[in-house]
Amino acid sequence: MFLSFYIMENFDFQYNASNLDLMKLHQTDKITLDEIISVFENPRSRFREQGESNLSFTIFIKIGYSTKKRVLLIAFMYPEYTIDFIGAKIATESELDSFYCQG
Repeated sequence: MFLSFYIMENFDFQYNASNLDLMKLHQTDKITLDEIISVFENPRSRFREQGESNLSFTIFIKIGYSTKKRVLLIAFMYPEYTIDFIGAKIATESELDSFYCQG
């Protein structure tokens, strides 16, 4: 996948978290933006795509270990040189199996 290779080689992205409720993520699961970014930048994380072939309308799902040693599932879009985070959560056992182990 082109985007996966590009992300692994270039960490000069701008991050947009305006679609996330960071206060709620922190209150419910102690998830921070730094932790989300750590999963995104972790080269051992795994990708999935959902949606269209047009990059601007594709939702990417990434799962991986964070700096807090837990597995997060994050959803993001890549409309134009900016990573727009649209969701984050601690992965369940079935999500870990489905997205990470079978990746």
